[in-house]
Parts: sequence; C-alpha cells; structure tokens
Amino acid sequence: MSQDNSNRRPRYIFIVSCFVLVICSVIVVPSLFSQTAATGALTGTVRDSSCAVVPNVTVTATSVGTAQVRSTSTSADGTYKLGLLPPGD
Repeated sequence: MSQDNSNRRPRYIFIVSCFVLVICSVIVVPSLFSQTAATGALTGTVRDSSCAVVPNVTVTATSVGTAQVRSTSTSADGTYKLGLLPPGD
C-alpha cells in the first residue's frame, strides 16, 4: 500500500505543476499580446448628408505637432484606413 502511494506522488506533483503553468500562462500571455508598436490607425466610412456611402474620396490626416500629412482614398463601399500613424494629435 505504501508503494502505491509513492507512485502517485510524482504524478500528483506533475499534474499540479502543469495546472500552475497553465494558470500562469493564462495570466501572463494576454499582457504580452497587448504590447503594440508605437503606431496607430484610423478607419472609418465616409457618408454624405443622406447617409449614403461616398466612394473614391480622398481622406487626409494631418499631425498637429509635426504637420505630417497622410492621405488615402475610400473604397467602393466608402471605407478607408490610414495605418502606421505615429502617435500625436
């Protein structure tokens, strides 16, 4: 009987260690994915006064601090995306 308990102990320690590892991974890994590069993006849809989408319109973003200008055109469904924008106003 004591030999049976001695065989269970290493298995119990292994299971508990795996459980602790999984719990720590669940806690730590999401914070690693929340790290982002020092850039941002703007996305949206251009609509006119009747709420219809407006395709092929130029959308421009200008940084107040640096006067950098980034432009893009809306797609056929009126959407646009300006990516890799440096942080700022």
